[in-house]
Amino acid sequence: GNNIVVLTTQIGLKNNPNFEFDFPVFRINAGLESNSDLAKNGKKMIPKMAKKCLEICRKHKIELIHAHCPFSMIAGIPAKILLGKKIVLTVHGNWINCVKGSRYFEDKICTTYEAQKCSKCLKQSVPEILLKQKILNIAAMQADQIIAVSNDVKNSIWLEKQKQIYIIPNISSKFEAEQIIPEKDVSGYRTEAAYKN
Repeated sequence: GNNIVVLTTQIGLKNNPNFEFDFPVFRINAGLESNSDLAKNGKKMIPKMAKKCLEICRKHKIELIHAHCPFSMIAGIPAKILLGKKIVLTVHGNWINCVKGSRYFEDKICTTYEAQKCSKCLKQSVPEILLKQKILNIAAMQADQIIAVSNDVKNSIWLEKQKQIYIIPNISSKFEAEQIIPEKDVSGYRTEAAYKN
């Protein structure tokens, strides 16, 4: 018996303009056309999304916000602070430490996040990279629970303060589904699954 309401962007509507859900879906129009545009200009949607998130939390009596990207995570923080809502953050890549989110530079996977290297990768100044990394880390620390979609993603996340990170994979096969077990999380809300050890 959870009350589900989705708040997202208009990205993807071109592919499925008439797709309907069994729950309310609110879409923010922030002038973003694609996922790559979201990565570059997603900060444009934060004020609209934060305002709509507060409105939805009040109107629909939402208890939990589930964010999937840095912009929705940041947009949920006012509802956490002003209304006491819990936030669960699912991390699919590693935007918490890698401002670009892909963790690749010069055809190699990044295992550390030195500002000098990130500066070359993103063609931005070191102070700008350090500021962005700090903001993203602070935003992630606001989550009541963090979920990573793989061990690789979990192991790539570095937070300034220790925080437990759960692994709940994106399940794509029956075999994968059989490898998971239910688990209760630290924030008192039930997670759908966690890897068997």
